[in-house]
Amino acid sequence: MILLYRSAAGRWPTFAVALSLVMSACGASIAPSRIGPPTSATPASPVTASPVTASPSSTRDEAWRIAIDTLISERERVHPNPYQGIDKATYLAAADDLATRIPNLNDEQALAGITRLAAMPGWKGREGHSGIFPFTPETGTHAYPLRFWRFSDGLTITAARAPYEALIGSQVTAIAGKPIDEVMALVEPMAPRDNPSNLLAYGPLYMRQAELLAGVGVIEHAGPAVFSVVNRDGVAHNVTVEPIAAADDVIWTNALPMVLPPRDVMWLHDSTEPVWWRFLEDSKTLYLQYNEVVATGSVANEILARVASSSTCATTAAATTTAMRGSSRPSRIRRSTGRGASSSSSAA
Repeated sequence: MILLYRSAAGRWPTFAVALSLVMSACGASIAPSRIGPPTSATPASPVTASPVTASPSSTRDEAWRIAIDTLISERERVHPNPYQGIDKATYLAAADDLATRIPNLNDEQALAGITRLAAMPGWKGREGHSGIFPFTPETGTHAYPLRFWRFSDGLTITAARAPYEALIGSQVTAIAGKPIDEVMALVEPMAPRDNPSNLLAYGPLYMRQAELLAGVGVIEHAGPAVFSVVNRDGVAHNVTVEPIAAADDVIWTNALPMVLPPRDVMWLHDSTEPVWWRFLEDSKTLYLQYNEVVATGSVANEILARVASSSTCATTAAATTTAMRGSSRPSRIRRSTGRGASSSSSAA
């Protein structure tokens, strides 16, 4: 993520930028390395980054260049394979180009540039946790209070904060007069991704940020933007949407702006539960939804225990099948599915 601090007058103070990186480090995160004052954020891992601090006399341009240098040095220090998706010389040339252009860029453009630079090694995938995420409460950025999902027929508004509730279900066709496909083509290079499916969620997440839209030239500056939409009745119209502070947006979205709101379908039920399952009697199917990926802890341990139990059942099934070999009568093997339910399979 990138942490942005502004003075009361809205101008950059001398320290200009605070940079913290979230990188893939064999499953670990790193603590923030900062340019500027410390924040209250608590590291999620004991792996720590070397602090890099701009001096009080640093100019705005120097602070941005230090942020770029920090991005590179921390990537090389923490990432087990920092250039697995890109040629190192190509990446460093892009960093040098951005640093050279900083005096001619405004702050929104510089933010978009460094966010794009952080995502570059992952453009081919396998880098969903390496990048800059400029939408946490400390960033000082702003988000449009809409949630989006890219369905096969277009980008759709799935949730909206007051007073924009009437937009729910509408398809977005343009922002500030620029066709939505062109907007996404400008935004997607800033988004980390593990695979194309991952990008379907992360692309709209970055598109919600007013500063990033201004940085890539979709809007003139971070502020109200005109969204062109087609509503559920097929009527096309324009709506001016006012962005809200990142801190307010996190509260509204519960820090999950890319998640679809709950609906009366299985795959949107209980999405905040780490893991749950249900046996569907009609189809004799065990439906399991795993919403939290962790290496250790109660959820992982419970799943591992059930996998071990299933393996025991599979061994029993194999032994039974061997014993029944040559018989025309199928053997019914009962397998435990949890929560009092069970499923059946035949071994012939």
